[in-house]
Amino acid sequence: MESDPDQSSDQARDALLTIAAGGGEAPLPTDLAPLHSDEWSWIVDCAKDNRLLPLLADWAAKFGTTEFQEHIEANFPPEQQKQKMFRSLAQQRAMAGLSRELDRSGIRSVFLKGASLTLTAYADPKLRPMRDIDLLVDRENAWKARDIASSIGFSTAPHLVPHGLDDKHHLPVMVRDGLAYLEIHHRLSQKGWEGELALTELLLERARPHTLADQQIYVADPVTNLLHLVAHAGISNLFDNGPQLLADMHYLAKQDLDWDEASELARYCGLERPLALALALFRRYGGEGTVSPSIEVPHAWIEQASALMVHDRESDWQRQRLRHSDSWAVIAKRALLPRATSLATRAGRAHDDPRRWLAYPGWLIDRGRSIIAARFDRDLVRQAEEDSALTQWLLSDQEK
Repeated sequence: MESDPDQSSDQARDALLTIAAGGGEAPLPTDLAPLHSDEWSWIVDCAKDNRLLPLLADWAAKFGTTEFQEHIEANFPPEQQKQKMFRSLAQQRAMAGLSRELDRSGIRSVFLKGASLTLTAYADPKLRPMRDIDLLVDRENAWKARDIASSIGFSTAPHLVPHGLDDKHHLPVMVRDGLAYLEIHHRLSQKGWEGELALTELLLERARPHTLADQQIYVADPVTNLLHLVAHAGISNLFDNGPQLLADMHYLAKQDLDWDEASELARYCGLERPLALALALFRRYGGEGTVSPSIEVPHAWIEQASALMVHDRESDWQRQRLRHSDSWAVIAKRALLPRATSLATRAGRAHDDPRRWLAYPGWLIDRGRSIIAARFDRDLVRQAEEDSALTQWLLSDQEK
């Protein structure tokens, strides 16, 4: 049965977030009422949009009904599972090769987020697929790292507009063999926050060695990786980048993470409130092995973040536009320049096919209609105002 990804019931949302917070390793609690087939369909759709389908499939094999397992297999067939496995192997080969050349050049580096989690935290790496490889280097070495990546077969994705260090927090995405995508970071967030540079340095200083394909690489240690994940989810995306954070916290907690140290460093890096909200969310949905939040989190923010975790980002771009306090130049760029993938889908072309721009006039007309409609949508304006209030709360502990 087809489901509307924007119309989740509270029951379905709570079920998916509970599965995520349990790392796919525990059945749903008995006090959660049985879900209807359309609610299960929504759960599959949301998991698919947020790279949680492998974890959900693993959960379904242990605790799901036969009917649900068949529904999962229809959305995640064996052939697609093999493709993800091949991509993962290509990513790991690229990470090993890149680390070898960076070491030879004396450039310190650390693999962030999913790259670290997949190799060191998750019980089975296939449960945590990476979209791309996030590599952090010192700002002064960013272009050198790009040249090294080029020397081992990476090239800048052809559909991307070139930009410099001051334009974004990472260099333009690079790709090798159409399988391994690489983001070379010189900072952690385009938006930035007080404490970002401190966390950047901590990630590099505390990087842990890990052997991959007979090559020593460096991955983020559990505490700084947690703080980066929280900053990425809370500050960069206002928790609307999906429930993956809850699953990541589950597997980080199993690494005997020092939560007192995490709380102390969160204060040092300006992340006390984002971490507190992440912990409140995790514990609300049954997550175990953590400490209580260091500060009280208003119930309204927990509810709002829960809803944001499962809402449809693509169809709700107007809400994101209204919530941002960017310059008019940035707002105009977002409004007038489509993502290459969005335009390619509309045109029925590959994302690097120049003919995708034939679909631009129709896209622009639809975009204009959406912008005009958003200005008169009271619910949308209210939601954006609530998002802005949550953002202010998350960052208010920095306003000394």
